[in-house]
Amino acid sequence: MTWITGPVRLTIVCAVLLSAVVIFSSAHLLVNLRNLTIIENERNLSNTALIVAKQLEQSFGAVEAVQNDIISEVGALKEADQKARDLQLSAYTFHMKLRDKAAGMPYVGSLVIINEYGQVVNFSRQWPVPDINASDRSFFRALQSDPNLKSFIGEPIKNRANGSWVIQVARKIVGPNGEFHGLTTAAVELQYLQNSFKKVSLEPDGGIALIRTDGTLLARAPVIESEIGRRYPNIFALELVAKTDRAVGVGANTYDGQFRMTAAHRVGDFPIVIAATKTMSDVLAGWRHTQKQIALEAALTVAAIVAFSFMFIRLFRNHQSLLKARAEHETADKLRKQSQEFEVALNNMSQGVVMLNAEAQVVICNERYIQMYGLSADVVKPGLSFLDLMRHRKASGSFRDDPDAYCRKLWTEILEQNSTSRLVETADGRTIQIATRSKSDGGWLSMTCH
Repeated sequence: MTWITGPVRLTIVCAVLLSAVVIFSSAHLLVNLRNLTIIENERNLSNTALIVAKQLEQSFGAVEAVQNDIISEVGALKEADQKARDLQLSAYTFHMKLRDKAAGMPYVGSLVIINEYGQVVNFSRQWPVPDINASDRSFFRALQSDPNLKSFIGEPIKNRANGSWVIQVARKIVGPNGEFHGLTTAAVELQYLQNSFKKVSLEPDGGIALIRTDGTLLARAPVIESEIGRRYPNIFALELVAKTDRAVGVGANTYDGQFRMTAAHRVGDFPIVIAATKTMSDVLAGWRHTQKQIALEAALTVAAIVAFSFMFIRLFRNHQSLLKARAEHETADKLRKQSQEFEVALNNMSQGVVMLNAEAQVVICNERYIQMYGLSADVVKPGLSFLDLMRHRKASGSFRDDPDAYCRKLWTEILEQNSTSRLVETADGRTIQIATRSKSDGGWLSMTCH
């Protein structure tokens, strides 16, 4: 396009480059802000998981210490007979010891001693001891069947004493030769754990879950009761800590299928993992708001650059048009002045001059020519044919011959000789000389003098 001159082209290039810089800078800023947002949320979630994991480690550690004390006291009994041992363990004094130990752990609903047949021997919550058999419970079967297993954290179950949901933390009681003598359990209240999770500051779509290493969901906040106790072998939090104690990552949530940022942390040496989660939509909510603002600002900036560029191009083109018009005006004035000077010179010549083009039409005719032949200035004008000029001369009396024959003869002579010169006597008795010369464009020039 011819209008794309150097300055216009430079303006377009600069506008494109500036727009590209604005877009690239905005994109780079958004990427950095997104990364910083993710890093900040990873740090916050990791800290949340760490705090909860340490709290649970302390709580379960206290349970473990109490159970070890109970096992030590049971081991101090000298009776080898199971019935005699059960009789001592079921005493009121032992009940009071259990109740005092349980009172120091508000999250533990009860401490229980169970003999090798699954029968509850003593119970911190109630006296006399209710008739309860736990041989069908998973924690009892696991510790009874596996001689290498020393402790077990069961899945959430309803306490047979009061109907509340609890997690049974069981520890094996063995004899001098390693024989199975029963176990002691601590019923950790599920409600207490879930309430403690709720106290942690979380976003609306955030959550905290306590998971056993086999994928069993032990506790969760917010509470979804239908999910409690279910086993999820492929849960994402366990994948994160498969080879480490703590990790943060993003993956599909097992419960609702949403992509969540998950911070997983093992709870000490216990076979449980704490997971703090947050949906990615919630993680990036603030960033998306910032993204819209930056995108709008970038769009407005690019629009301003484009608008100013077009304005400059338009002003530049207008300036060019003004310069061109001014130059044309100056040229026209110059030509007009030259034409006037030429016309003055032409009209002040002593000879009569007529110039014709290749179509034998009058181009120039000076006043002297019109005066010499007594012609009308209203008739003899540019564009008049030579034949009509001769007919006008015939009509005005300055030509006696046949105009048509004269024109044919003169045209033939000009073609053959390029120039002619002759003396002609006018109708009023004057003798004039007519010199005719052809031009390169096919026209000719005729000069008349006395």
